[in-house]
Amino acid sequence: LGESLLARFYDSDQGGFWQSTSAATDLILRVKDDYDGAEPSGNATAVAGLLRLAAMTERPAFREAADKTLRLFSDRLQQVPQAVPFLLSALDFSLEEPRRAVIAGNVTQEPGKSLLRAAHSLYQPNKVVLGTTGPVEPFAQTLPLKDGQATALRQRPNMRLSCFGLLPPPAKSSNAFSVTRMMWSRMNAAPSAAPCSGCFRQHSHSSTAQLS
Repeated sequence: LGESLLARFYDSDQGGFWQSTSAATDLILRVKDDYDGAEPSGNATAVAGLLRLAAMTERPAFREAADKTLRLFSDRLQQVPQAVPFLLSALDFSLEEPRRAVIAGNVTQEPGKSLLRAAHSLYQPNKVVLGTTGPVEPFAQTLPLKDGQATALRQRPNMRLSCFGLLPPPAKSSNAFSVTRMMWSRMNAAPSAAPCSGCFRQHSHSSTAQLS
């Protein structure tokens, strides 16, 4: 989808995304909309999506197109930010490394299903959730299961592809999701630790995951 977006709508010369493709022959004018009305503008949505894809896949083309589009609309962002709130949110996302939640294992059944649901249940705009298979970043592809079970791992901001906290699988109870969500919330609230060599340590069920 990201590749199709760039191929069909992206202006590689000036930055920004046209509302129509170059193949449209019945238009008097092609425009690059930036106003966030009842729905986010096409450019804001494109930038936000590409920034997340870049963080998940490490594809430079996605990040470059998003940055170039933000520069194109820099005057609007400075002069009338109230008119482009979703684009402003995308700019905020671009300013630092996002949190990464990596789910290793099958997310279509328990315990992976509860881990994925818990990761998405917390409102954290500057976070991406990804798996360990498919076109994801190379480091995520190397992350293993824990004792053969689905495992959630969280990368702290500004520690790119080095240190992850380890979250134990949810308990086998009727309230597994609530327990997992509580643990995830506490883990994300924990202060960042100094970078380590990439080793993992799993704490008891009553404590939060910390970097060793």
